[in-house]
Amino acid sequence: MNAEFGYSANGYIEVDGYTYNKNDVLEELELPNFYTRLHYHKKIWANKNILVVLEDNVVNLQDVKDAFDEFQHDVAFDEFFSPYFAAPFNHICRSYINERDLYDVGKWLRFEGLLLGKEREEGFKAIRIFLEETLRLFRNINSDNYKSFRPKIMPWITPGWENFLNNLPDECYSLKDKVVIDLINLTVAIQKTDTNDARNISSGLMIVSGLPENLRNTIYGNDAAYNKNAKPSNYGWVVGVGVVVLKLLVFSGSCR
Repeated sequence: MNAEFGYSANGYIEVDGYTYNKNDVLEELELPNFYTRLHYHKKIWANKNILVVLEDNVVNLQDVKDAFDEFQHDVAFDEFFSPYFAAPFNHICRSYINERDLYDVGKWLRFEGLLLGKEREEGFKAIRIFLEETLRLFRNINSDNYKSFRPKIMPWITPGWENFLNNLPDECYSLKDKVVIDLINLTVAIQKTDTNDARNISSGLMIVSGLPENLRNTIYGNDAAYNKNAKPSNYGWVVGVGVVVLKLLVFSGSCR
């Protein structure tokens, strides 16, 4: 191995278009469990759908699902793979977010179980930043300025974002609840001026899982009102209760 690097002027070698650092390779060779790790290195090297995730930060979601199926319930693989996976996982999340493709972020999040321990914080960095920025955005919107903000929140009006929220990792659940509360508040604010948007957002909220019962009840009641499934005399009452419940939730700190 030293001889291989000896032929390189800069301490790097290139294999099949990918470049590797001498120190990284030699450190790997010196690990006591090197031969166990070598088994997984070979598996990944033979599986181009996983290799391209690690080396190029790009993914074909169906192909990589099929590739990862081979390693289901393999704890040793998870421990080996997690440190390599954190940065590409975060990069791909950020790429989908930049493309405003929340549906595919949700599909990519199905693989979050491959991140362990401290790597989870790195892997979810783009997700946390996006959720925090989304909360700041929502809290600047009201019925008067909604039209000007609408282009910025299109990913939350069109279908797909509910898949993203449903697949968020446990670490993001408090942020998830806060986003849901702000989405409910938004539908209340625009129910008369932008009824179709309110209905579309409400339809997505109906699909979001894992919510506290009080939030779930508010969503059901409001959705019935927006779609005029409630009696006309109850319309304002149903939505009004939703607003009161949300205020109680916020001030009680139940969304921390």
